[in-house]
Amino acid sequence: MQGCAFRGHDESVNSTNRGNFIEMIKLQAKVNQEIAGIVLGNSPQNAKYTSPRIQKELLNILANKVRAKIREEIRDAKFCILVDETVDESNKEQMAIILSASSKRHSELKSIREDEIQELTALGELETGTGANQIRTLQRPGATRWSSHFTSIDRLIIMFGSTSTLLENVIDKGLNSNIRGEAKSAYKDLRSFEFVFILFLLHKVLVISNMLCQALQLKSQDILNAMNLVSTTKMLLQKLRESEWDTFLESIVSFCERYEIDIPNMNARHT
Repeated sequence: MQGCAFRGHDESVNSTNRGNFIEMIKLQAKVNQEIAGIVLGNSPQNAKYTSPRIQKELLNILANKVRAKIREEIRDAKFCILVDETVDESNKEQMAIILSASSKRHSELKSIREDEIQELTALGELETGTGANQIRTLQRPGATRWSSHFTSIDRLIIMFGSTSTLLENVIDKGLNSNIRGEAKSAYKDLRSFEFVFILFLLHKVLVISNMLCQALQLKSQDILNAMNLVSTTKMLLQKLRESEWDTFLESIVSFCERYEIDIPNMNARHT
């Protein structure tokens, strides 16, 4: 469940690190005598589960179940799985897996966004000019790229209306009840004041901290400059708390009114 590798680079008995799978079994054996009596050297020879051939069979069974589940959901549509590695800032290899992205949904989302941009431009609510109002899509945040969280949230705010419309379409025309149910649940959360409030709060905080993140990723960085950047970030966050909160709430209320999201009475008593 933690995504740990089945095998290590050196699984020989004399190795100081035989890989996550064997090392975790050894750890369990140290703290539980019942486990110690049936694993590794004490296990029946046909039940060690450390054989590369058996491990490949287990992985193949899991892979077939994943493919069957994908096929059950998308039926006759085509899909592919892409796997690639890249080196992050700490010089560690990170694997990225791209699964069965629905080109139909992406195309539908872009089409909805195009119509929305034309409508807003006609109403004079969007600026026009070179490079403005480009058709974008939602972005998934990366585990090792903190700035990607800011981009992900920023895109969702920009495409909030398009995303809502797409979810409504999936609720009405989803392939099966599971997909329609997930879309309905996501739509309900998306259209809540609590979600919008947290979305805008994260955006506000990440706008401030993103400058610090970008600066700290530079290779030529000295400790004094880094400390100044941290101090500036803390000062901006404190300024948000002390003098910008009313303006921040006004922007949320305006957004909710625009998309017809119910706004709770802030002066009412709450438990």
